[in-house]
Amino acid sequence: MNRLFMFAPGQGVGGIIVDHHKLKKDLSEKRFQTYLNEDSGVFLYETNNDASFLAAEVGYAAGKMKISNLDFVTYMGPCDLIAGAAIGRGCFYPNKIVDSSDGSLSYPDLLYAHPFSEGTLLSGPNHANDALRINFRASDALSASVFKAASMFVKLNRIFILNVCGDNWRDAVLCALRWLDEIFSAEKSETPSGMFTEAERALMDKIKLSYRLTDASSVILTKKAARYKSHDGDLNMLLLRYSLEWSGMKEKNQMTFRRLIDELDESF
Repeated sequence: MNRLFMFAPGQGVGGIIVDHHKLKKDLSEKRFQTYLNEDSGVFLYETNNDASFLAAEVGYAAGKMKISNLDFVTYMGPCDLIAGAAIGRGCFYPNKIVDSSDGSLSYPDLLYAHPFSEGTLLSGPNHANDALRINFRASDALSASVFKAASMFVKLNRIFILNVCGDNWRDAVLCALRWLDEIFSAEKSETPSGMFTEAERALMDKIKLSYRLTDASSVILTKKAARYKSHDGDLNMLLLRYSLEWSGMKEKNQMTFRRLIDELDESF
């Protein structure tokens, strides 16, 4: 089952998320302020303005909840617009994050179409330094920290950094939440039975059996294959080639399966 793990400031943004997803406080959690809706698979961890605290919170949630590549991790918080910048729909979706503390770069994988403004975000403890803010559209304190922490547990295309700003930031939060709802619902839905030909289904079944895939890996294969085919990829030939690469060695099969998943991802 896909799950959505959200990190946001408790006041303002966090309150809107709680209402939108009908979350209830997790009274059993003592370390962090946590809200959840187990039926829908949505979890919210309240953050403060400390980047180290947020990174620890992401690591704690990943360990306790066993976050995997089937899950999504989202940070939604305020950002500062830099003079002259304009943000569509009050939401900024960075395609590059520069850590103001050490200059390191992070590149979010913007796989899904979205209606928000893109650009480079300056993030970290020195984000308010005017000398550093030249050539940036927006800045904030926490995005770099949460992105680096989350990328240790999930693929980059499962991490969403959404910065809200301006007088209409509440509307921006709701717009971003509705967009996330569409992605989350689509990922949770079953693959249409008519998506694959009989030959493709047979090849996928052969790969799942031969490679001894876990249930989670089987779900990943099916969804990646469906997305690959929806972009006009020659799925039958690709599956046939990998079905013939099976060997009796577990480690070699794991490496081969990872190559297959990477190749299914290459067209995006």
